[in-house]
Amino acid sequence: MPDQRKMKWGILGLCAVCLIGCIQNDEALLAATKYVQKARQEQKTSSGNGQLPRQPVEQHRLSGAKDVMLGKPPMAADAKKTAIPAHPRLRKRVALTFDDGPDLQYTPQVLSVLKKERVPATFFVVGKMVQKYPKVVRRMVREGHVVGNHSYSHRELTKLTMAQLDAEIKLTDALIYHAIHKKPLFFRPPFGVIDEKITAHLTKKGYKMIPWNVDTLDWQEGNSSDDIVNKVKKDIEAGGIVLQHSFGGPQIENTVKALPRIIAYLRDNGYEFVTIDQLYDIQAYSETGNP
Repeated sequence: MPDQRKMKWGILGLCAVCLIGCIQNDEALLAATKYVQKARQEQKTSSGNGQLPRQPVEQHRLSGAKDVMLGKPPMAADAKKTAIPAHPRLRKRVALTFDDGPDLQYTPQVLSVLKKERVPATFFVVGKMVQKYPKVVRRMVREGHVVGNHSYSHRELTKLTMAQLDAEIKLTDALIYHAIHKKPLFFRPPFGVIDEKITAHLTKKGYKMIPWNVDTLDWQEGNSSDDIVNKVKKDIEAGGIVLQHSFGGPQIENTVKALPRIIAYLRDNGYEFVTIDQLYDIQAYSETGNP
């Protein structure tokens, strides 16, 4: 097993170098190669069951996100002008979003439910998962969903240097582009943790920070499918952005079970399902394409 791990990370490192060389030669992208090495250390912080590292609930949630559609984005006061503006035509619409994928266990199940129900969604994907399962990302786009950037290694961005931050995002952009030939403009920070400096930095580069205002807490152990459905019923409102996950531990099975019930409830209550770009009437991908 140790030899296999070394081989795995060696290949991953080689892939990172190749991707970087294909795009452009700048300091931020060269820093991405160091991420592959550091990812080995990050593995030790995970629970060992394939899940991405998690933070306590109070840190995971974006404070103030409930007001995002009303023009009160969940960013620091000084960065409000850099966040997504209020939607001018607030209607009874809802955007389902799924973080942390893709994988081969839960993401395909989520996609199958969405396809059966004819519901579009927005997926915020993690770079190292895209690298493993690009075909699943292609399926997302083929079936009418939108793909956004959720960083390469799912680390807390406020603990990174700007060069490391750029490496996280650019490498993920490159992997997404390699899979679907589109460069995403939507970005959701891991754990919802971001500050005004990072927000301004990324907004200047053309990214839109995408929060949520309904947190299903589906990733949290002990939350049943009933709990997930009830969170949506309790917190949903016009212009709602629902946070769910398509990768994680065994508790994500409850996400899959809850999804048809969530869709049925929202549909019965007159909600229209849209993707984030439709909700805000903004572009999901860069017109220039190549990252």
